Amino acid sequence: MKATPTTTITPEGLFSPIKIPDSPSRAILIDVARINDRESYQVIIEDSSTPSIQLFFDVESGLLLRQVNVTNTMLGPLNVQWDFSDYGDVSGLKLPFLIRTSDVSSYETGGPQI
Repeated sequence: MKATPTTTITPEGLFSPIKIPDSPSRAILIDVARINDRESYQVIIEDSSTPSIQLFFDVESGLLLRQVNVTNTMLGPLNVQWDFSDYGDVSGLKLPFLIRTSDVSSYETGGPQI
């Protein structure tokens, strides 16, 4: 059974770590992308001209595989990525037992100055 994409996304019923803005300016189903050899629906949620959230949901299960927050700065886009896997059942909820975080920026944003 394939998960069916919907035209609207609301924060009700979603377990955080997904923080969807209270009134996003738009949410768009972009494409079907491959994440770790799984097909996933790519959804982009835009709150304003600065930040956006990309969500990747497994086509088969509907579970969240990846979240990418993109913040446009004067130096270029600043991306932070979370990968969710190893989902398990906890009191009837499917929760990820493994969450990997990556800073996928193309430049250094901190650290020692030499």
